[in-house]
Amino acid sequence: MNDPVTETRANLTRRLLALLYDAILIIGIYMSYVILITYLNGSALENKIEILFLQFSFIALIFIFYCYFWKFNKGQTLGMQVWKIKLVGAVDETISLKTMVFRCFLSLLFSILFLSNFIFIIFNKERITIGDYLRQSGIRTGVVGKTHMRPDLDGMSRLGITKDTEIGLIVSEPGFDPYERDDGLHPNNQIKNSKKTLSYNEWLNKLGYDGPNPWNDWANSAEGENGEILSGWRLRNSNKPAR
Repeated sequence: MNDPVTETRANLTRRLLALLYDAILIIGIYMSYVILITYLNGSALENKIEILFLQFSFIALIFIFYCYFWKFNKGQTLGMQVWKIKLVGAVDETISLKTMVFRCFLSLLFSILFLSNFIFIIFNKERITIGDYLRQSGIRTGVVGKTHMRPDLDGMSRLGITKDTEIGLIVSEPGFDPYERDDGLHPNNQIKNSKKTLSYNEWLNKLGYDGPNPWNDWANSAEGENGEILSGWRLRNSNKPAR
């Protein structure tokens, strides 16, 4: 590629794969670090201060890893090298250490926001979710949209907890109150056998899109040259506009 603009704009797939490669390396380095610290300490780190030290060490390792490779390896980590990605400045190819640290901070901040509920569970000893914590303060937090959390139905059954009770509802919805659960697109056979009506389907019906599953039949389908329905479930139709 000779076009410099093309060379500096990596697509999302390559960025995510490079991030995955780097994450594997960082986790490997961190595990080795923890083993060494444990060996030197003579036992596992267990009290709050020691655990806090390990948590901050992990964050520091991320900064050191990226800043070191960006600074001394021409703007590329090992994962970025594999996927032909390079970090460059807006004007020229050089980038200051201050900018590197700021970039790491923003990336870490947005990652924490995206995975905040999981991180909150990891870093509190009660292993409660953000929803559980807010509930203790009298704040009710609802789930709007999709979540792939699966309740422990066997455990609930052993304890005699059912989903139609208040505690059963909370346990079934990762500590949140269900508000609107359009849990994604469903095929026609699943809609036919389901007792629940999707609100998005009802909304599309009100707009004039007919059928029991307009999400699938209209929003997720295209129309062929002869008026035939082309399902969006088939990847060969994914480049066509919805009906």
